[in-house]
Amino acid sequence: MGVLFLKDEGLAKFSDTAYIMKGLAILSVIFAHCVYDDPNIQRGSSIIGTIGVPVFLVLSAIFFDTKESSRSLIQKKLQRLILPWILWGTVTYIISCLSNNSPSIFGGIKWIFGNYTWLYFVPVLLICFILCYICENTCKFATIFIVFASIVTNALYILGVIDKGGLITAYQNPLNWYLFFWIGRIIRYNLSKILSVVNKLQFMKIVSICLMVVLFSLYYYFVEEPGYWSVFSLLFELISIIVVYLISTNFALRIFKNIGKRSYPIYFIHMQIGMFVGNKILSIIPEINLFPILLVLLKPIMVLLISYYTIMGINKACNRLNLQFILKWFAI
Repeated sequence: MGVLFLKDEGLAKFSDTAYIMKGLAILSVIFAHCVYDDPNIQRGSSIIGTIGVPVFLVLSAIFFDTKESSRSLIQKKLQRLILPWILWGTVTYIISCLSNNSPSIFGGIKWIFGNYTWLYFVPVLLICFILCYICENTCKFATIFIVFASIVTNALYILGVIDKGGLITAYQNPLNWYLFFWIGRIIRYNLSKILSVVNKLQFMKIVSICLMVVLFSLYYYFVEEPGYWSVFSLLFELISIIVVYLISTNFALRIFKNIGKRSYPIYFIHMQIGMFVGNKILSIIPEINLFPILLVLLKPIMVLLISYYTIMGINKACNRLNLQFILKWFAI
C-alpha cells in the first residue's frame, strides 16, 4: 500500500500499473467490509472482498528489495509503514472507544495488531518482509519450508481443522498469507518475462477472465460461508491477481493510480470515516435499496471516494498550515 520507491528500471516501468492495481485492491478491501441487508448481495460482496489483500501482498513482495542493508530497510519501514500504522491504529482505536468500547492498554494493543480488526494486514506484512529478508540473505533453502508450511496451514483452515478465531485469528497468522508473498518474489525475479507472456497471449486473458467468472459462480452458489480459507477461495484469489493486472493495463482506469498512491491511509480510515459517511448518505435515499445491483457497486465506490477525498483534504490542509511532518508521520 502507498507510494512505491524504485531502483530497478523494469520495476519503474511497472509502477504505474502497480498503482492502478493498488487502487483496485483497496476497492476490493472495501467490498469485504461493506454490510448489506440482503444476504445474496453480502455473499457477492464478500467474495469480491477476498481479492484485495492477496494483490497487496504480491505487489509488496515485487517491490521489496532484500539487497538493501538491514539498517536502511529498518529505517524506511519505521518511517513509511510502522509509524503510520501505530498512529492510525491509535486514532481508529480512540474513535472505536468513543462509540463502542471502554479504552484499555491491552484492548488498544489487540486493536492495533488486528485481533478482530482490519489492521491485521500490517503486522502480517512486516513478518513477511522479515522472513523474506532473512531467507534470501542467509538461508534461501528455508523459503521452501516456509512456503510448504503456508500451503499446509491454508489447507488446514480450509478443511476446518484449525479454528479461524482465537487469540491469534486466521487473519493474523502470517503463514496463511506468505504463499502470496512468495509468488510476488517469483514474479519480481522474472517480471519482464512473465509480463511479456501475459501481454502477448490473448487467449490467456480470455481464459483468466472466464476462469474467474466460473470460480466466482461456484463460490457464490456452493460455498456456505464465502471468504478466505473456503473451498475455491485460494484458486479464485490467484486467478483474480492476473485479472486485476489485465484490467489495470487494458482499461482506462487512471483515476485508480492516484487512489493507489493513497491506498495506505485509505486502508486505515475507510472502516470508520468512509463507512459512516457512506451509510449516512445512503440512508437519505432509501429508494436505492430497490436496485440491489446498483447498491452493491455504489456503496463501496462511495466509501472509497469519501475516504480518498478525506485524505486529500487532510493533505491540502497540512500543506497550507506547513504541517508536513503530519503528512510524513501518517503516510498521507
